[in-house]
Amino acid sequence: MGRGAREDMLVVQQHVALLLFESEAILEETLRELPLDGLACQRLGPRAMVAPAESAEAIERALHARGVYPKVVRPRREEEA
Repeated sequence: MGRGAREDMLVVQQHVALLLFESEAILEETLRELPLDGLACQRLGPRAMVAPAESAEAIERALHARGVYPKVVRPRREEEA
């Protein structure tokens, strides 16, 4: 393929948040209830979705507002290593 050909076929998103849910039902409920409009979220399978990392805190706050407190794994800072 030459340069510029079919560039819209692939999106590379660096720095993503992977959300793994306990069950498919919880993921479905989350997708229905959270204000995800405008966020580039994508369902990956029956229990997983991915979102841009910069939206992870907004998703976490929305979950907290609904009484859901997920385990959050964040990368270690270099000074912590």
